[in-house]
Amino acid sequence: MKPKNFLYQTIKQAMKAWNNTGAFTFKQVKRQRDTNIIVTDIKRKDIPMPGIAFVKDDVLHIDRKASKLNPVINLNPAFLNKSYVRKQLKDSGIPADQADLAFSRLTLAICEHELGHAIGLKHYKGAKPSVMKENPGVPIQPVDVQNVRKLYHLGQ
Repeated sequence: MKPKNFLYQTIKQAMKAWNNTGAFTFKQVKRQRDTNIIVTDIKRKDIPMPGIAFVKDDVLHIDRKASKLNPVINLNPAFLNKSYVRKQLKDSGIPADQADLAFSRLTLAICEHELGHAIGLKHYKGAKPSVMKENPGVPIQPVDVQNVRKLYHLGQ
Protein backbone atom coordinates (compact mmCIF):
# COMPACT_ATOMS: atom_id res chain seq x y z
CA MET A 1 0.00 0.00 0.00
CA LYS A 2 1.14 3.51 -0.71
CA PRO A 3 1.64 5.88 2.27
CA LYS A 4 -1.03 8.32 1.07
CA ASN A 5 -3.53 5.50 0.59
CA PHE A 6 -6.58 5.70 2.90
CA LEU A 7 -6.18 2.08 4.06
CA TYR A 8 -2.49 2.63 4.78
CA GLN A 9 -3.33 5.60 7.00
CA THR A 10 -6.16 3.66 8.66
CA ILE A 11 -4.03 0.61 9.48
CA LYS A 12 -1.49 2.99 11.07
CA GLN A 13 -4.32 4.44 13.20
CA ALA A 14 -5.38 0.91 14.16
CA MET A 15 -1.81 0.06 15.19
CA LYS A 16 -1.74 3.20 17.32
CA ALA A 17 -5.09 2.27 18.90
CA TRP A 18 -3.75 -1.16 19.91
CA ASN A 19 -0.49 0.43 21.15
CA ASN A 20 -2.53 2.85 23.30
CA THR A 21 -4.12 -0.10 25.14
CA GLY A 22 -0.73 -1.15 26.50
CA ALA A 23 -1.64 -4.78 25.76
CA PHE A 24 0.34 -5.03 22.54
CA THR A 25 2.88 -2.91 20.70
CA PHE A 26 3.01 -2.64 16.92
CA LYS A 27 5.89 -0.96 15.14
CA GLN A 28 6.06 -0.13 11.45
CA VAL A 29 9.24 -1.19 9.64
CA LYS A 30 10.60 -0.11 6.28
CA ARG A 31 11.84 -3.46 4.91
CA GLN A 32 9.52 -6.41 4.40
CA ARG A 33 12.20 -8.84 5.59
CA ASP A 34 12.07 -7.09 9.01
CA THR A 35 8.33 -7.50 9.40
CA ASN A 36 6.33 -9.97 11.45
CA ILE A 37 2.91 -8.99 10.06
CA ILE A 38 2.25 -8.17 6.44
CA VAL A 39 -0.67 -5.88 5.56
CA THR A 40 -1.73 -5.66 1.95
CA ASP A 41 -4.77 -4.85 -0.16
CA ILE A 42 -6.36 -7.52 -2.33
CA LYS A 43 -8.82 -5.51 -4.47
CA ARG A 44 -11.14 -8.48 -5.05
CA LYS A 45 -14.85 -7.95 -5.66
CA ASP A 46 -15.36 -11.73 -5.73
CA ILE A 47 -14.36 -11.97 -2.05
CA PRO A 48 -17.29 -10.43 -0.14
CA MET A 49 -15.27 -9.36 2.89
CA PRO A 50 -13.73 -6.02 3.82
CA GLY A 51 -10.71 -7.75 5.37
CA ILE A 52 -9.30 -11.12 6.24
CA ALA A 53 -6.29 -12.21 8.27
CA PHE A 54 -4.47 -15.47 7.65
CA VAL A 55 -2.85 -16.74 10.84
CA LYS A 56 -1.43 -20.14 11.77
CA ASP A 57 -3.57 -21.54 14.60
CA ASP A 58 -1.09 -24.08 16.00
CA VAL A 59 1.39 -21.57 17.41
CA LEU A 60 2.60 -20.82 20.91
CA HIS A 61 2.18 -17.18 21.86
CA ILE A 62 5.34 -16.16 23.65
CA ASP A 63 6.38 -12.71 24.85
CA ARG A 64 3.88 -10.88 22.62
CA LYS A 65 6.00 -11.66 19.54
CA ALA A 66 3.84 -11.79 16.46
CA SER A 67 6.80 -13.27 14.58
CA LYS A 68 5.67 -16.61 15.92
CA LEU A 69 2.38 -16.16 14.07
CA ASN A 70 3.54 -14.97 10.62
CA PRO A 71 0.14 -13.40 9.84
CA VAL A 72 -0.91 -11.73 6.62
CA ILE A 73 -3.75 -9.18 6.71
CA ASN A 74 -5.57 -8.57 3.45
CA LEU A 75 -7.73 -5.44 3.35
CA ASN A 76 -10.22 -5.35 0.50
CA PRO A 77 -10.83 -1.85 -0.88
CA ALA A 78 -13.54 -3.30 -3.12
CA PHE A 79 -15.63 -3.47 0.07
CA LEU A 80 -13.93 -0.78 2.14
CA ASN A 81 -15.46 2.13 0.28
CA LYS A 82 -18.20 4.66 0.90
CA SER A 83 -20.88 2.81 -1.07
CA TYR A 84 -20.25 -0.36 0.97
CA VAL A 85 -20.49 1.57 4.23
CA ARG A 86 -23.64 3.44 3.15
CA LYS A 87 -25.22 0.06 2.38
CA GLN A 88 -24.19 -1.22 5.84
CA LEU A 89 -25.58 1.89 7.55
CA LYS A 90 -28.79 2.20 5.52
CA ASP A 91 -31.06 1.04 8.34
CA SER A 92 -28.93 2.35 11.19
CA GLY A 93 -30.50 5.82 11.35
CA ILE A 94 -27.16 7.60 10.88
CA PRO A 95 -27.73 10.83 8.93
CA ALA A 96 -26.27 10.95 5.40
CA ASP A 97 -24.10 13.95 6.32
CA GLN A 98 -22.28 11.74 8.84
CA ALA A 99 -21.55 8.96 6.35
CA ASP A 100 -17.90 10.01 5.94
CA LEU A 101 -17.32 9.86 9.68
CA ALA A 102 -19.13 6.50 9.86
CA PHE A 103 -17.01 5.24 6.95
CA SER A 104 -13.79 6.23 8.73
CA ARG A 105 -14.92 4.69 12.04
CA LEU A 106 -16.06 1.40 10.46
CA THR A 107 -12.87 1.09 8.40
CA LEU A 108 -10.77 1.73 11.51
CA ALA A 109 -12.74 -0.91 13.46
CA ILE A 110 -12.17 -3.43 10.64
CA CYS A 111 -8.42 -2.71 10.70
CA GLU A 112 -8.35 -3.04 14.51
CA HIS A 113 -10.29 -6.32 14.17
CA GLU A 114 -7.85 -7.77 11.62
CA LEU A 115 -4.86 -6.71 13.74
CA GLY A 116 -6.55 -8.52 16.63
CA HIS A 117 -6.54 -11.69 14.53
CA ALA A 118 -2.90 -11.07 13.61
CA ILE A 119 -1.92 -11.12 17.29
CA GLY A 120 -3.88 -14.30 17.94
CA LEU A 121 -7.40 -13.23 18.96
CA LYS A 122 -10.36 -15.21 17.68
CA HIS A 123 -13.90 -13.95 17.06
CA TYR A 124 -15.53 -12.96 20.35
CA LYS A 125 -18.88 -14.58 21.03
CA GLY A 126 -19.60 -13.06 24.45
CA ALA A 127 -22.31 -10.54 25.32
CA LYS A 128 -19.98 -7.58 25.81
CA PRO A 129 -19.12 -5.22 22.94
CA SER A 130 -15.84 -6.21 21.28
CA VAL A 131 -13.80 -5.24 18.25
CA MET A 132 -13.46 -9.00 17.71
CA LYS A 133 -17.16 -9.66 17.04
CA GLU A 134 -17.71 -11.17 13.57
CA ASN A 135 -19.35 -7.97 12.38
CA PRO A 136 -16.99 -5.36 13.77
CA GLY A 137 -18.06 -1.80 14.18
CA VAL A 138 -16.90 -0.85 17.64
CA PRO A 139 -13.38 0.14 18.64
CA ILE A 140 -11.09 -1.92 20.86
CA GLN A 141 -12.87 -2.64 24.15
CA PRO A 142 -11.68 -3.61 27.66
CA VAL A 143 -12.67 -7.24 26.96
CA ASP A 144 -10.32 -7.23 23.95
CA VAL A 145 -7.45 -5.94 26.09
CA GLN A 146 -8.25 -8.60 28.73
CA ASN A 147 -8.19 -11.30 26.06
CA VAL A 148 -4.78 -10.17 24.77
CA ARG A 149 -3.42 -10.10 28.32
CA LYS A 150 -4.81 -13.59 28.94
CA LEU A 151 -3.41 -14.90 25.63
CA TYR A 152 0.08 -13.62 26.41
CA HIS A 153 -0.08 -14.37 30.17
CA LEU A 154 0.34 -10.71 31.10
CA GLY A 155 -2.03 -10.61 34.06
CA GLN A 156 -4.55 -7.81 34.52
